[in-house]
Amino acid sequence: MMIQEILLVLAAYVVGSIPTGLLLSKAVGGIDIRTTGSGNIGATNVYRTMGRTVGILTLIGDSLKGALPVVAAKAFGYPDIVIALAGVAAF
Repeated sequence: MMIQEILLVLAAYVVGSIPTGLLLSKAVGGIDIRTTGSGNIGATNVYRTMGRTVGILTLIGDSLKGALPVVAAKAFGYPDIVIALAGVAAF
């Protein structure tokens, strides 16, 4: 693997590790979602705790975290294995 491909996979991992639900719940309601509801930072707990809008924004953000590295890898013409690794790393 070339260094650019390794950096892409590492960047996908970093993007995937962004806690969207936690950031949105703190920014919008000042709530630490990890201590509310089920304690999960996912869209379902955010939806139940913070409401529809923040829950949907969390779902969209989480979906984009997985999709953007894959789309970027495809756009730059990387081989299928690198595209797959970017998706797995983001997950």
